[in-house]
Amino acid sequence: MAIQLLDVERVCAHKPEKPTASLAGIFKLHSLVTLVRLCMKVLAMPFRQKLFCIELSGREFHASEKLMVVYIGDKSNYEYILSSLFSGEPGFCRERKCAWWSVNRLFKRARKQADLVVGDIDFPLDLFVRKTGVLVLPRWLKQKVRIADEWEHVLANLRRKTRREALRSIRKHHLSARVVRDAWSDGAFYHELYKPYIHRRYGSQATVVDEGRFLRECATGQLVQVLQDNRVLGAVLVHIAGKQLTIAWVGIDKGVEGDKLNGVADALDLYTLMYAYTQGCDVMDMGGSRPFINDGVLRYKKKWGSAASQGLIPKGSFFYALQRMTTAMESFLLHNPMIIRDGQQLCCVNWVSGLQSSGVEAGSGVGVSAEEEAEIVRLLNKMYQPGFAGFHSYRLVDGDQYSEIGGYVDGDKALPYRITTIPRVNLSGFILGVTP
Repeated sequence: MAIQLLDVERVCAHKPEKPTASLAGIFKLHSLVTLVRLCMKVLAMPFRQKLFCIELSGREFHASEKLMVVYIGDKSNYEYILSSLFSGEPGFCRERKCAWWSVNRLFKRARKQADLVVGDIDFPLDLFVRKTGVLVLPRWLKQKVRIADEWEHVLANLRRKTRREALRSIRKHHLSARVVRDAWSDGAFYHELYKPYIHRRYGSQATVVDEGRFLRECATGQLVQVLQDNRVLGAVLVHIAGKQLTIAWVGIDKGVEGDKLNGVADALDLYTLMYAYTQGCDVMDMGGSRPFINDGVLRYKKKWGSAASQGLIPKGSFFYALQRMTTAMESFLLHNPMIIRDGQQLCCVNWVSGLQSSGVEAGSGVGVSAEEEAEIVRLLNKMYQPGFAGFHSYRLVDGDQYSEIGGYVDGDKALPYRITTIPRVNLSGFILGVTP
């Protein structure tokens, strides 16, 4: 077992000019398998299983008001979508299977009977869904960290709190790290670290890969392990191809809890970032996140300085068709700012509740006070994620007011924003998801 020790106190000042891994790593098994799966999806499209059309009624997660939803998709993300919409198990109205080629007809019918229609459509079928009046979100986002040429600059690019807490945890719990170049083949990583950790972290939404595929991935990568007194507390499987390190699987021992759990997780990411730096990598791919600003995984990876992108391999799309502005619908929108797809760009869309307004001439531009605009811009700055092309904020008001203003967010981001005021009562038919 080839082992390389990592010492957080002794890191080379300058990153090696060339990665120690050969460029031939790009063509290793895990990359080939990804490409084969993509080709199989395209070829199997005419023979794919039918879509599910499910009518649901339940209490919205935040307002506890009744919300009518129609889900259309292959159930790949069914549990995740339900958990973001409802406070408990929704009432099941009806479920039926439909042919994949009827997807647009399904959407058209569903929009007449629900407050919200949610599509969960895999690639390449998502390309054929009509996008008019629908918010389109990537099922998964990629988050990558750019690695500077000097270690001091790498640390400086992290949030001060993130850097301080990671280093404090390493010293407090006496953690150390090593890289095992021959990843475990006996399944210990899978059964003792990865599988329990995924179930503990994601619960009913957990997606656990089968052991065979897991071990095949391990055979072509390296394990970054965090230890305490020679006991492995956590591990990350990584692959290096060219100048990019990609995180594949993560696992933490089930006996690690509380503050120590957060400390081990931070230590794993810091040591993995250090390993990528010492191997001459320019990028660390931290894997996928959900396209919602309040997603915990997205926020966690953001603190490491990651930038969001759609990635090179299509992962399918979510479609949100907003039909009726009920109390429950408004609550869902106010609590769930989204990251939408607009061509090859990512834009942030959020909703805010405006003040009472009536009798304002459409298009007059009146209605958003300087104080309200400043507050909305403050929220947009908090939502900022490297990789965004801009922001669109919808201000919901009573009455019949329409207005729009624009500008740029603060700081060095220089990203455009638009604040569009729309009546609550006239959401149906209003085209959302326009590029800022």
